Amino acid sequence: MTTDKFDRIYGALEGLPGHRMTRPSTVMDSLPIVGNVTTYVVQSVRHEEGVLTFLQIVDDDGRARLILPDKVSAAIAGQRERLFDRSTPDSRARKARQRALAQKRSDDHRKGKHDPGARRAAGLPERMRGCPLCAAGIRGVA
Repeated sequence: MTTDKFDRIYGALEGLPGHRMTRPSTVMDSLPIVGNVTTYVVQSVRHEEGVLTFLQIVDDDGRARLILPDKVSAAIAGQRERLFDRSTPDSRARKARQRALAQKRSDDHRKGKHDPGARRAAGLPERMRGCPLCAAGIRGVA
């Protein structure tokens, strides 16, 4: 009996020190109209060069066994993230502006350019008049 590439690589990695293997995850999926059931078995192995994903597919036509290299797994994960990313160019730009403004305020505070009295002039209640950066423990450079 000959062993294929899947068996050789899986067998070589199993139990080696410095390699971590997940437990196999089995997913059964059926097409609602046709009723054909396909079984997927997925297992990942982390090694010094990255992650290998072992995928076994069994359906009424037979079986397929694939080894997905790290770059392929990363591409799949990246595409999935982009599909479910709810941000838009406008919201990303708004968040970038907020981060830049917060960084500028922090930098100005560190340089001693903040004005705690400006909050009093803005008509804020007494409890809110102190410098929020000082209250957070950020000290200016003297």
